[in-house]
Amino acid sequence: LVGRAARVLLSSRHFFCFFSSAAARRTRGTVLVGASHRIHVDLRFWDRKMATWTLRRHAMRACALVGASWCMINKQTNNEASVSMEQPGAPREDLPTYRKEEVAQHDGKRQERVWVTYRDGVYDITEFLQAHPGGQEKIGLAAGKAVDPFWKIYREPHQKQSTWDMLESMRIGNVDPRDRNDPSQAGEGEENDPFANEPERHPALEMHSQKPCNAEAPATLLLDSFITPNELFFVRNHLPVPKVDLDTYRLLVEVPGKEPKSFTLDELKESFEKVEVVATLQCAGNRRVDLDKAKPAKGLPWRTAAVSTAQWTGVRLRDVLLAAGLSEKEVDETIHHIQFEGMDSDPSGDCYGASIPVGKAMDPRGDVILAYQMNGDSIPADHGGPLRAIVPGVVGARNVKWVQRVVASDEESHSFWQRQDYKIFPPHVNWDNVSQHTAPSIQETPVQSAILQPSPGAKVSKWDDELELKGFALSGGGRSIHRVDISVDGGKSWTQAELLPRPQVSHNRDWAWTLWSATLKMEDVKKHVVPEGEANSGSSDAQLGDGVNKAAVICRAVDSSGNVQPEHPESVWNLRGLLCNSWHQVEICISDEG
Repeated sequence: LVGRAARVLLSSRHFFCFFSSAAARRTRGTVLVGASHRIHVDLRFWDRKMATWTLRRHAMRACALVGASWCMINKQTNNEASVSMEQPGAPREDLPTYRKEEVAQHDGKRQERVWVTYRDGVYDITEFLQAHPGGQEKIGLAAGKAVDPFWKIYREPHQKQSTWDMLESMRIGNVDPRDRNDPSQAGEGEENDPFANEPERHPALEMHSQKPCNAEAPATLLLDSFITPNELFFVRNHLPVPKVDLDTYRLLVEVPGKEPKSFTLDELKESFEKVEVVATLQCAGNRRVDLDKAKPAKGLPWRTAAVSTAQWTGVRLRDVLLAAGLSEKEVDETIHHIQFEGMDSDPSGDCYGASIPVGKAMDPRGDVILAYQMNGDSIPADHGGPLRAIVPGVVGARNVKWVQRVVASDEESHSFWQRQDYKIFPPHVNWDNVSQHTAPSIQETPVQSAILQPSPGAKVSKWDDELELKGFALSGGGRSIHRVDISVDGGKSWTQAELLPRPQVSHNRDWAWTLWSATLKMEDVKKHVVPEGEANSGSSDAQLGDGVNKAAVICRAVDSSGNVQPEHPESVWNLRGLLCNSWHQVEICISDEG
């Protein structure tokens, strides 16, 4: 079988190797041998010729030998020799050089192949186009040009060794030295850094990425008050924070068949009724780390604090749309969506955008506003000032910051973040079989709760009489929290937490979180401890021994519609790690110390 596989592979001039990285599989045409040499594959050929897993397995073994031999035979002449590096793009003496004009010809139009440059490297990305996570259209913007300006914007997925290795595997040459001073390929100097004018952030924020800024407050700080201070409100930016000139700022509102309306910030304040809405915003990726425990998902490692509450002041979106000419008759007949466009943009000029159903936007009880104040102050730059769309009960991604344009339309926003991101798929869908257009865009958030105190790994004494728990609970769509349950035996039995006092709200018009607390008897917790190093089985037979032992505390919430959090993260796992709302569990350490 090995010999047969090798003959098939060699005679077809296709080479294969087994690789487990999902990112590498997505290249569908470029894989790594020894993390340095490039060989081409045809996955359709693989499926056709290698019909059985047994043959595939032996073919993998064979191609490892074939690939290694091929690399050794061509070690002196192969123009993609092994390179040990931290970042791609360094000059390589073993590769040819290309002028900028020649690279520009390879844009997929004038030449069939697509080349790009990064720093001093030239890369053929043709086989990678269709597998690019951001879509072929997005990466196609850099065809024949430098990707450096784009990587400066979308830093989070590109500042990884796996991404650098993948790019370097597509290396075909060097940028000619005469073109290396091209400003479009300039380094990270402040004058070329789109993030050079970012606002200052509170030092307590825990950063998941600096550029763009994505940060959450230490979880315990969220418990100090029902309203989150502006400085500690979580930050979720996709692009650089734009510089907004209030003297020239205008909001453009477009309704089909009507003249577009333009408003200054002062005109909005003077022309429409001022309203206040207390609303909690939650990033769709909050608690992604819990999904990662089941299986790694794509995205920032948000813990439990990518959620915050503020009092927002502004004008009703409904009022603004009516003033721009949208009639009640058009709602859901010809107009189905309201699109928002932000002022934050990437090098191609594409702005962050999103949309919501017109029914939510026009519902007098939906409380969607265009906010210009946050907790009594002008909205800080990090949180969308001077004007932000606040869509209560809906995932944070639809609460567009720095709004400059509102459009009534019969279709969703064409933004990447509406059409290709912020969608959830069942657990069996992966990056090899996902079809972004088959899933609806996320709108309302599911019922959610989390333990914020004690923090994971917190040490408590076995001599204490009580263990105090605190946390939050939240549901989307205006649904209230009716109950929070606590368990110390893996969900076999539950005790009810106390819901803390909060502002009164109307039925199905509850847009803010509920804070809760619970006090457990330490003797009940100690019945379910497990010695350090062992899994917590929830067995009541586990005895507290000497040294450090672990116990797990769990919370779950029930909302006003009877929705309850699912038990296991595996049941809600999805490849983007969105909307994790399984039971929240925190492991604590119980020590002998007094």
